[in-house]
Amino acid sequence: MLIALDVGSYQTRVAVAGKGEVLCEPSLVANCWSLPQAVAVGQVAVPIMQRAPDRIQVFQPVSQAHLAAPGAVQEQLRQMLRRQGMRAWSRPSARLVLPSVASPLERKQWAELLKDLGFLNTRIVQMPVAVAWGSTSGEPAVAVVDIGATTSEMALVAADVVLRRSIRWGGDDLEVALQRCLYQEHGLEVSQATARLLKHQTSCWAEHWPDQSLEVRGRELTSGLPIYRDVPMNSLGQSLLEPLQRLLELIRSVLDQMPPLLAESVLQQGLMLTGGAAYLQGLEAYLKEQVDLPVQRSPRPIECGVLGALRIRSELALEP
Repeated sequence: MLIALDVGSYQTRVAVAGKGEVLCEPSLVANCWSLPQAVAVGQVAVPIMQRAPDRIQVFQPVSQAHLAAPGAVQEQLRQMLRRQGMRAWSRPSARLVLPSVASPLERKQWAELLKDLGFLNTRIVQMPVAVAWGSTSGEPAVAVVDIGATTSEMALVAADVVLRRSIRWGGDDLEVALQRCLYQEHGLEVSQATARLLKHQTSCWAEHWPDQSLEVRGRELTSGLPIYRDVPMNSLGQSLLEPLQRLLELIRSVLDQMPPLLAESVLQQGLMLTGGAAYLQGLEAYLKEQVDLPVQRSPRPIECGVLGALRIRSELALEP
């Protein structure tokens, strides 16, 4: 049995070879100080996080491939793997998707953790290679732009990673921009959950901005009372353009150093968008207008990492 794992700061994805579905749950663990094991992990921990009492701690045990709490990660994976039908006696093999910046020490720590969980052996797949193979059903993509919650990465891939750049920027920065816009321009303070919902309802491309408003719920700054307020959609969309400049700078910096041999493939295929923030409305049209290249979003942008890890040739999976 071959299992692919992608344990991110915000989402954990598990895929089993031969099964089409991918288990995707939040990277959350709820611990109670008086109990030896986790109270809940993954999706079950979300409602606990929203109303957690003082004696229960809800946290993210992974930060940028760094094992902040190895024991909690083990418990989270153990329960998620059980939901996928894995048992301790099955001794499966693992392909673990990690950022290409992960250090050799971090790779070894992950391999030891999975060995303790019952995996027979572990191979590492670099994130750009995994998403390049998993973003399409045919030939792997050449120019991949992976936009996560806190980190974005662009890579040129030809069998292995040819050129890679990453920045500390992601979907969370878009939510902060929306919160700042509502605070400064409309006198409204909103939660991150509200900003995340608005992000999915707002387009970053000017031609998608209708002459309409969105009803936003928040706290009015002048009175301190909860209130509903109609906010023009073009105001929200305009606020996204400034943080998106960071993404454009990343893409242009990689294209400027692109090897000539890859230029033809990039011109034909264009950019492939993956990651959770790839769902931003109008992003494909906006980037196409800015960089003058074809841009498309992967059919399964959140899951393509583990899907690609299952598809790649065995020689592209590295030793820890």
